[in-house]
Amino acid sequence: MQTQGIASAKFILCGEHSVVYGEPAISFPFKQARIITTLKEIEGSEHQLISDFYTGTLSQAPEKLTAVKALIPHILKRYQCHSVLEITIDSSVPVGRGLGSSAVVATSITRAMLAFLKRPVISSNVLPFVNFSEDIAHGNPSGVDAITVVNEQAVWFEKEKGLQSLSLNLTLPIVVADTGIPSETRASVAAVRDLYQKNNIEVSACISQLGEISREIGKEITTHGDLHTVGDLFNQAHQLLRKLSVSSPEIENLITCALDNQALGAKLTGGGRGGCVIVLCKDKQHAQKMATQLSAAGAIKTWISMIGE
Repeated sequence: MQTQGIASAKFILCGEHSVVYGEPAISFPFKQARIITTLKEIEGSEHQLISDFYTGTLSQAPEKLTAVKALIPHILKRYQCHSVLEITIDSSVPVGRGLGSSAVVATSITRAMLAFLKRPVISSNVLPFVNFSEDIAHGNPSGVDAITVVNEQAVWFEKEKGLQSLSLNLTLPIVVADTGIPSETRASVAAVRDLYQKNNIEVSACISQLGEISREIGKEITTHGDLHTVGDLFNQAHQLLRKLSVSSPEIENLITCALDNQALGAKLTGGGRGGCVIVLCKDKQHAQKMATQLSAAGAIKTWISMIGE
């Protein structure tokens, strides 16, 4: 028997880093990039993993796949299954770009395994396993990646209050542009924490302002529906994230390109210091032109996402 699990990426619209300190974040599914996991039972004594990153026995997979190495036997043990599996992972989600790759692969694997085990492939069954994997991958994640990827819907998330789904009142023409530089979320979060400890008053003010920006963006996209206001808020958020030391020359290069080409707003998304930027455009035609300009400026890949369409 062969089963599959599919999961799409996500991106954070606003609230990076400040969400760790209890402020809200808004996150969206990003269906232009996804992972498909295919499982089948095989002969032998060791699970086999096939992927672009590594192919071989699961037990010998490199350190970057520690969460995957732990997740698969964890699920099998939970359901008292002793099958030996071949796990094939086909991914179009770039790793370390702030698009939730670790949550996506965990969700894809979990869905495939639940189908293999003939268990209901529903969010309430999938999420605990994805959280287990994310804890291994990131130490103390906010939880927003797992929730967005598993639930496949726009999410308003606050660490102490949980999540609520968002219903948009407008379409957001977004270009996601990859700098080509991996973003180490754990290192970025630690850097902000160090900055917070050294300069508590100034950093606390930045974090509070980022929280207020998330609230304003939430109002705009669900009620007022003014793209220019959302774009201005993007720009304000990026200036604050720059103060928190999580931008990079590659990010700034793409931000400058976007604003020079009449973007309504542009900011980093995810942990920063690499990864991706998101650019708010006027409409789909503008987004298509923007993608071309960003590629010419050095983005190694671009995607267009018409959020809310």
